[in-house]
Amino acid sequence: MKRDTTMTAVNANDLPEEVLERIGLSKSNGKLTAEANNKVAALGKILQIVGSMSKTDARWVLAEAMSYCRAERDNSDPRTVIQVVAKFFNIPPAEILGRRRNEVVVHARQIVMYLLWLSNRYTLQQIGDALGNRSPATISYGFQTVGRQMSKDPVMADWLKQIAIELDWSLP
Repeated sequence: MKRDTTMTAVNANDLPEEVLERIGLSKSNGKLTAEANNKVAALGKILQIVGSMSKTDARWVLAEAMSYCRAERDNSDPRTVIQVVAKFFNIPPAEILGRRRNEVVVHARQIVMYLLWLSNRYTLQQIGDALGNRSPATISYGFQTVGRQMSKDPVMADWLKQIAIELDWSLP
């Protein structure tokens, strides 16, 4: 049986919000930007090509592409960690960078501090700068607070585990 290899256009605006969010795109005023539409169209073409391959070839190509993308993505970058934690707590990333001190925002902010410190790539000063110019003492306090809570509070430990999975990290 011959496969249909004709290309059909992908209308990005027809994709569900959840799908767009998972591929890092969002609608502004109910519409995608031209750049976002181009990215979705390119993704559609790639998937159509992969769909025309044998299962073995398609699996190999997708596995290679995934390993390349994972290697290129820096999941310890402060912006990435802030975005993942904000998404987990269902708050805007700006809340983590801001001055609000409600319980959810404080937990999210301290978890970002903890994760960035664990990455062993940033000084307390660099983490503080990334989190809205907070002092190294604040970062140290936040890190210590999460460390203490993890041993006492299984909910906090579970949150960190879930966030680490999303970041593709393994926690010590």
